[in-house]
Amino acid sequence: MMMKRMLALAVVAAAAVAGGLAAVHWFR
Repeated sequence: MMMKRMLALAVVAAAAVAGGLAAVHWFR
C-alpha cells in the first residue's frame, strides 16, 4: 500500500538528514 512507500521515504529522509548533520559535525 501507500503507507509502506511513505514509511520508506521517511526513513530515507531521516537517514539523509542524520548523515548531513553528522558530516557537518565531523568536518567542521
